[in-house]
Parts: sequence; structure tokens; C-alpha cells
Amino acid sequence: MDHRVRHVCLFNLGNGFFCRFRTLGPIDDLERAIETMEQAVESIPKNHPSRAKYLNTLGEASKTLFEHVGSVDDLNHASDALDTPFSAPITKDR
Repeated sequence: MDHRVRHVCLFNLGNGFFCRFRTLGPIDDLERAIETMEQAVESIPKNHPSRAKYLNTLGEASKTLFEHVGSVDDLNHASDALDTPFSAPITKDR
């Protein structure tokens, strides 16, 4: 697979698992969604415009896992993912 689109494919796959979880409810799908979205975040360049969207969706999935399982680690993971876009320096492209 072309490395330039790998993050897109991983994010879409993770989002598919997340959607299936919300529709059918198997916790395994939610866990697979988080794992796959983490891979997408790891493979996307830090300055890519879609990175914040990936982190937001990963944070939402982790928060959802916390709500179902109750693990504080999942809540911390969600908080970290949701906070990351705000901790990055703002740059202007011209």
C-alpha cells in the first residue's frame, strides 16, 4: 500500500469499526476501532490538516470505551487524544 494513503485507509477502517460498534454493540469492534485509529494517527504527518479530525475521533472512541468499561486509562487516553490538537503550535501557511 502506498504510504501516502495508508493513514486514510486505517482511519476509514477504524471509523467503520466504530460505526459498527454504535450500531450492533460488540465491544471488540470498539477496541479494534481504537487500535486502528491509533495506527492512523501514528502514520499521519504531524502537520497534516486531517490529524485533528483523526485525534478527535480517536478521543471520542476512547471516551465511549470508558463509558462502557469504566477504565480510567481509557478516559485518560481520550483526554490525551482530544487535547493534542490544542497543544500543537499554530503556524501560518502562505
